[in-house]
Amino acid sequence: MENNKIMSSFQFIDSYIKSSNIKIHNRNIKNSKLELGIEVNISEIKENENELSAELRLKNIVKINNGNGDILVEIDVEMAGIFRAHNMDKEKFIQFMKFSGTPIISQSIRSYVMSISALSGIETIRIPLINYVEFFKNNDENENKEVK
Repeated sequence: MENNKIMSSFQFIDSYIKSSNIKIHNRNIKNSKLELGIEVNISEIKENENELSAELRLKNIVKINNGNGDILVEIDVEMAGIFRAHNMDKEKFIQFMKFSGTPIISQSIRSYVMSISALSGIETIRIPLINYVEFFKNNDENENKEVK
């Protein structure tokens, strides 16, 4: 089978960690609760003939608390992903960035947080899977604007 018949016109090109910070206030995180904050930004879309490209930045703010309001561990990670599409209109490209690009970057952040928490001498922290369809639906309803 020819690759060009099954390849998506939306492609993940590259990714990198923009920033990362971990603070361990208490290493004993058994029976703790995870709080997760999420920020998504899509850069200005660049157009070059029939090609669109943009950078998607996803930031996860993870807080592990003991249930009494005491923060045990804080992890902030911001990762950027570069995406490109051929022969696609801008609105469809934005939809692909939101609903395909965000989960791709999210999985890299999940892996990164698992690694740095394990290497830091604490129990491995696993960020839960996120339903980004609901995330963006709620964000659009609450803010009445595209996430960019």
